[in-house]
Amino acid sequence: MKNISLFLLTLFLIGISSCKKDKQKSKTELLVQASWKLSNVKANGNDVTSSIPACLRDNILTFEANGSGNVNEGPTKCNASDPNTYSITWSFRNGETQIQINPAIIPGGSDIFSLDKLTETELVLSQNVQTGASTTNMTFTFIH
Repeated sequence: MKNISLFLLTLFLIGISSCKKDKQKSKTELLVQASWKLSNVKANGNDVTSSIPACLRDNILTFEANGSGNVNEGPTKCNASDPNTYSITWSFRNGETQIQINPAIIPGGSDIFSLDKLTETELVLSQNVQTGASTTNMTFTFIH
């Protein structure tokens, strides 16, 4: 009986020492692991994706860990003379609850977004955009 107890205790200790906690990725690691493509746009909670020009919907965002990155205009450009890609800089702000992207990537928008969600496959950013005399809350969902 003593040998069985000693054997079970040994198995228990080996089991505890071999358990590893999965390392949760940082927000930077999640952001830079792959490029992001616009999937959905909402204005005050209403889906307006189809009203966004194709030349903006096909853009691809790439973030680098050093705070740089680029926007690839994709197959459709809004202005034929625009370059295929342009450089951006980015940084987290306000305890990683916001992200600043320079230059602003949304026409009429700010360079600061609320970081609503960031997972392995989804990036959700939002900001208030001035549209004429009113303010519209815009939510942008990117996937990869």
